[in-house]
Amino acid sequence: MSISSHVFSAHHPIHDDVIVKIAQSKAKIQQLSNEVHIREALPEWAVNPMIDFQQSSHWALMAVKAIQGQTLTDHLKAIALSQDHSEVHSGIDGWHHNVERQLTALHRAGYVHGDVKPSNIIIDQSGIGWLIDFGQSITIKTHYEQNPFHGGSRYFATKNVLDRKGKASSIDDYFGLAVSIACHLQGAHPFQELPLNMAVERHVTPNLEYLPARYARIIQKAYTSS
Repeated sequence: MSISSHVFSAHHPIHDDVIVKIAQSKAKIQQLSNEVHIREALPEWAVNPMIDFQQSSHWALMAVKAIQGQTLTDHLKAIALSQDHSEVHSGIDGWHHNVERQLTALHRAGYVHGDVKPSNIIIDQSGIGWLIDFGQSITIKTHYEQNPFHGGSRYFATKNVLDRKGKASSIDDYFGLAVSIACHLQGAHPFQELPLNMAVERHVTPNLEYLPARYARIIQKAYTSS
């Protein structure tokens, strides 16, 4: 079944449900190869298992074990549509703790994720959060001007990422996580659906209600320093 133009879900006779990524351009092949490299640098508990990777000069394919659950984006949609928000919330309370552990492992390995946002977070059937899609990961302290995998969502990015200036830092990942947590706890983006730089220009004060103090500080510091 197609998830996107290059991502598919399938059933494997041994590994059950798997996710298959296919790359067919030079840039996408490089990005997929980069994801494989990052996955191999992480401890087994910090990432869903990779089953296979194949590459030629014209294509690349990676298969990983599927995480049984939904993206945080899907949960946010369910919360918005639910008449009993507390019931939907309670089922995924604390999802971010495992994402924090994953980010710690990634940063200790010397990398940043580069694209932390709700659609890259899967909450499994036990309510545990999992960070996915490491294709835009780069080494810490890489100059953003030299980042070959620049992309990601403007709505979850720090000023350095948006401006492509400065060096990659773990704080860039934690900012994306903080905004994602805010979207979950508040049911709305803390900058009224604006990127950080536009929120600053328009003097939109971030909504930090219900946000854990350490994440509120991350967002507030990013806002005041922009």
